[in-house]
Amino acid sequence: NKALDIKSFPEVYNNIGSIFSEKKDSLTAIKYFTQALELNNQYFEAFNNRGIEFYKIKNYHDAINDFENSFAINSNYADPYINLANIYFEEKKFDEAKVNYVKGLKINPSIYESYNNLGVCYSELKKYEEAIDCFDKSINLKLDYAGAYNNKGSALFSLFQFEEALKCFDIASSLNNADPDIPLNIGNLKL
Repeated sequence: NKALDIKSFPEVYNNIGSIFSEKKDSLTAIKYFTQALELNNQYFEAFNNRGIEFYKIKNYHDAINDFENSFAINSNYADPYINLANIYFEEKKFDEAKVNYVKGLKINPSIYESYNNLGVCYSELKKYEEAIDCFDKSINLKLDYAGAYNNKGSALFSLFQFEEALKCFDIASSLNNADPDIPLNIGNLKL
């Protein structure tokens, strides 16, 4: 009987990388995800996981490469599209973010934060009706998501629908009275 050599399984390195990720040790996590990929260069989850770690340390170039490699291997995996969209969102590249949120949400339409972020992209692009639709989808998935109510209120405000905007801001405030943007938005409405 031969002993099982666990070092020959890329899943082992991926799991160890995930442990270091949870411990907020991105550099060590990257090392283990890389080892997983050296054993299996088609391991799309390891590409995505390593991309997340590169994102955390603001190495967007390598993060983008890993996310693109992940969905090139498995185009039915939503996470790398959403993660790539988050980079573009952070960089205020709202058209690119929008494209990737849409792709990811087609695969997994249950990610309420991504509907909210997609709505913000549409708002930034002055497409308020589309933004409101996204905020509504986010709210339908998580009824107590204050951020989506607040963002919907801002989109309604931009469309001069002040009463509806105030209702959204009031709901957001009741859900999260610690967010400083919400009273600011309410104050802007009352000016």
